Amino acid sequence: MKMFIRQLFGGTALIAVSLLVGVIYNSFSSNKIQLFPQIQNAGAMNAGLQGTTSSPMPGDSALSSPEPDSFAVRPADRAGLQGIIPLDKARALFDAKKAVFMDARDAKAFAEGRIPGAMNVPYDKLPDYYETVTATVPQDTLIVCYCWGPTCDFSDNLASELVIIGYTNVVIFRGGWEEWQKAGYPAEGLPAQQPQQQ
Repeated sequence: MKMFIRQLFGGTALIAVSLLVGVIYNSFSSNKIQLFPQIQNAGAMNAGLQGTTSSPMPGDSALSSPEPDSFAVRPADRAGLQGIIPLDKARALFDAKKAVFMDARDAKAFAEGRIPGAMNVPYDKLPDYYETVTATVPQDTLIVCYCWGPTCDFSDNLASELVIIGYTNVVIFRGGWEEWQKAGYPAEGLPAQQPQQQ
């Protein structure tokens, strides 16, 4: 039993030292591997959507220098995923026509109701939509991904896939169709008897 415990501690120590050496090497390497995703918090996102953008300070992804009438959210890092936006920011981007909205739900749900002008790109079918998306949406375009609502992760999956194929300015509207519709905001594809706020 003593031998087993000694080998267990020796193996654990070897793994810990290897991990430490790897992290130190990575921090000094010119080809760093991003160990943890850097997604901006809603506070930094709010600042960016209120008309402020800038180049990030070293080690800081916050957006700070003013640029009037701009809803652009500049990439904070290579990840391309800029963060999560609340309903009011999604509406502001919609009203200003400063973003492409992508609905990550399936075609049937999209047909039954959506944010006006949104593109339907089901989260699990991006390869089928690849040519259409890349031909119509430049890679630096601000893209707002949404799905059913706060408990749906289709928009997160679509946003990640868009970043993988090279899109650099992607945000997630986590409230999704559920919040948009509940607020009475403009909608397409709904039955005529449901009035929508304009």
